[in-house]
Amino acid sequence: MRTVAVDLDGVLAQYDGWKGDEHIGEPIPGAVAFVNKLSEFANVTVHTARMYTSHDLVRKWLDEHGFRYANVWAGNGKPIASAYVDDRAVSCIPENGNEKRSYDQVLRRCLSLCIGESREPTGKNILIMTVGLPRSGKSTWAATQNAPVVNPDSIRLAIHGQPFISSAEPYVWATAKTMVRSLFIAGHETVILDATNTTKARRDQWKSSQWERMFCVFDTDKDTCILRAHETGSTLEHIEGLIGAIERMNDEYEPLDSDELEEHDNSLHQSYPV
Repeated sequence: MRTVAVDLDGVLAQYDGWKGDEHIGEPIPGAVAFVNKLSEFANVTVHTARMYTSHDLVRKWLDEHGFRYANVWAGNGKPIASAYVDDRAVSCIPENGNEKRSYDQVLRRCLSLCIGESREPTGKNILIMTVGLPRSGKSTWAATQNAPVVNPDSIRLAIHGQPFISSAEPYVWATAKTMVRSLFIAGHETVILDATNTTKARRDQWKSSQWERMFCVFDTDKDTCILRAHETGSTLEHIEGLIGAIERMNDEYEPLDSDELEEHDNSLHQSYPV
């Protein structure tokens, strides 16, 4: 039979941070049934990057919880296998003639994983600010992150049911800022502000002693955003409003300056097409 390598922490065992070489979390619900079904047609090698956790300890844990497996691999490198099941794995199979899209998908997934690792508990409040044109992919990305999201477009719909009413904007942004503060007060260390934030003046409005800012930049070009507006707009009026906003923000766009880049270590600052 072929071999399938299955990661231990985060795939089979619950993992919420390193707690020592001797600690392995409880089995994730469904993990035993998954591995035992997999073992019916593959040799299952349970692998872990733990350097100082013994093979015997991993085997003892697997046996105690009823896992059926063939081998255990611990430490450097990885076992030879036909497939790898890992919570940090990113599949990359470039499509003939569409390689750029394939690599862009991998970039998005890697960014999500890297940001997730950067959000280890720090005792600091981190406000992740998206930066990009309307329809550049900000909301799609924000929805995949394990953090609460404050979205001014959603606030607008909740307040008056329209994509934009100029007179209501001060209330929209005051509500957004109140939501961000309340989420930090509630104990969240990371909050995402899913907005365009295309000018320095707009980004500067979110400076605060209560949190540190980080930026996630979406470099989707204007023409692509306009195409998406045509594809996703609900009415002709909505589409025209989106296109007008895209063109205006593209003309006004101000990249992050050196002060913004140096404000933090910027481990979350990424630029990539969506």
